[in-house]
Amino acid sequence: METFPFLWIICLLSGELIWGGVAQLVHCNAAERGALLDLKMGLNDSWNRLSSWHGTNCCQWSGIACDNTTGAVLAVDLPNSSGRRPLGGEIRPSLAKLKSLKHLDLSENKFSGKIPHFFSTLENLQYLNLSFAGFSGAIPPNLGNLSNLQFLDVSSVSLNVDNLEWASGLVSLKYLNMYSADLSKVGGGWIEPLNKLPLLSELRLEFCFLSGFIYYLPSVNFTSLEFLSLQGNSFEANLPNWFLNISSLVSVDIRNSWLTGRIPLGFAELPNLESLMLDYNVKLSASCFQLFSRSWKKIQVLDLSITELHGRLPALLGNMTSLIHFDLHNNHIDGGIPSSIGKLSNLQYIDLSLNNLTGSLPDSIGQLKNLVELRLNNNLLQGSIPSSIGNLQRLTTLTLASNKLNGTLPDSIGLLSELSSLDVSLNKLTGVISEAHFHSLGKLENIILSENSFVLNVSSIWVPPFQVIALEMGSCHLGMSFPSWLRSQKRVLVLDFSGAGISGSIPNWFWDMTSILAFLNVSFNSLEGHIPNPFNIISYADVDLSSNQFKGPIPLPNVNLLDLSNNQFSGSIPENIGQVMSVLSFLSLSGNKLTGAIPASMGELSLDVLDLSKNNLAGSIPSSIGNCSSLTVLDLQKTICLVGFQTL
Repeated sequence: METFPFLWIICLLSGELIWGGVAQLVHCNAAERGALLDLKMGLNDSWNRLSSWHGTNCCQWSGIACDNTTGAVLAVDLPNSSGRRPLGGEIRPSLAKLKSLKHLDLSENKFSGKIPHFFSTLENLQYLNLSFAGFSGAIPPNLGNLSNLQFLDVSSVSLNVDNLEWASGLVSLKYLNMYSADLSKVGGGWIEPLNKLPLLSELRLEFCFLSGFIYYLPSVNFTSLEFLSLQGNSFEANLPNWFLNISSLVSVDIRNSWLTGRIPLGFAELPNLESLMLDYNVKLSASCFQLFSRSWKKIQVLDLSITELHGRLPALLGNMTSLIHFDLHNNHIDGGIPSSIGKLSNLQYIDLSLNNLTGSLPDSIGQLKNLVELRLNNNLLQGSIPSSIGNLQRLTTLTLASNKLNGTLPDSIGLLSELSSLDVSLNKLTGVISEAHFHSLGKLENIILSENSFVLNVSSIWVPPFQVIALEMGSCHLGMSFPSWLRSQKRVLVLDFSGAGISGSIPNWFWDMTSILAFLNVSFNSLEGHIPNPFNIISYADVDLSSNQFKGPIPLPNVNLLDLSNNQFSGSIPENIGQVMSVLSFLSLSGNKLTGAIPASMGELSLDVLDLSKNNLAGSIPSSIGNCSSLTVLDLQKTICLVGFQTL
């Protein structure tokens, strides 16, 4: 859930200030103008961001806002919001002369040194943003003197805190963000001083090296706390029960923080909780049946992925009707998907992948009319894909790979006009795939059907409605000749037609479309003819043409992986292979009819695997092969007439 902590401070000030650049009726006083000019003198402004800072009325200067009655400077707003025009230099003490200052934003700049101690004298300050401003060292404890401060952001990897006792003085604070500051010395003691801030509504201590919790608090004073983010810490502890006494909580994010023990069931009873993210805590556990049989009145975002959830999903899951985002992937959930899931009418994203789910896909899944992403891959699901899936008109991603699904792919898939990614690979699906399956799929970018037993039946003049990026149809029967419909595709980066029953030659037009390919696999077909040498393909591509009937000289594309094994290539290995294949790490020429010597330039390659077995090579193994320091596999068996290594 996104919050906008700056909005309330702008609203707070908007009734009494006017910003520079607007026609002014008031003038700032000379002392404050002088203070700002002195501040400017200390700054390194190589981008001339402060070019408007001249003349007598500082209320007209960029980044300055004044009281619309007295002309007193209320705001100095100098964030490097574009990320490209930072200010540098030093913040001079003259800033402290702005006695009415309420708003100070120096974020995303490149100042040096420590946070100035004189900031603590700005007693009217309500908004202070020093996030990633270039300051380093300890955050000065005297910031705790700013009793009117409502917003404080000191996010920075270069800042640290020995203890947080000073924060208890910020009695008006509503927003605190210390993202990535080093709080490792604070230990579990961070909670006690912050518990003294009854107005605090948003607390962000993400990636702060926090460890441990205090489990006993005499009272919980977080009566206003709505947004709590502690992600990326190293607590190595159970969640304390006092969390469950903060009834105002709307969003809790403690991802990737080495939490242990059980997920407190009381989270489900928090009356205002809309978002709970505890994912990537691999030692955190819960029973699905117990956890999801509770109320969860307002929950919209629930991410418990990569934890230790176990057991079955209860039918009462269907009562969590506010759910929008539901992610339980990579757990130990078993049993079936309850048909009550169809009641989750607001659901937009569901990921139950990498579990042990069994049974069939319920027909009620077609009732999830707002669903955008459905991820159920890597389970033990059986049965057919329900035709009701065609009702999911907003669906963009459908991933059912690596299950035990059988039957055919329903024609209703072709109605999913928003679908961009379809992955049903590694199942037991059969039957004909026709043009009807793709009828309205004009936005499809990824088609992954590999490792099924589909038969593609389309006309010879078919032009697909889509332009795909990844096209993986390995083991699908695509017809006897190379698919002519592929010619219409102009964006393919990944192409897998392995084991597709294709024979004959690859048409010349195909080699014109390989220039953007990053992955090409047409292995285990009956393709024949010559391969263009060289053929145009991007560096670092993986190319597998193995187990066909290609012949002629071997091609030398400059790729990362080249597998030409089990073909009928002949002639010698080109002498310049080491120069023209500079990025090659895997080369298999096994099972061909190659003759001649192994070129010495092969020692210039950065090979991990070299397989020259089952050929008719002669001569000695060049000593330069010893230069291939990363070589882990060298296979020369059944390569006749090799007589050992050359000597120097």
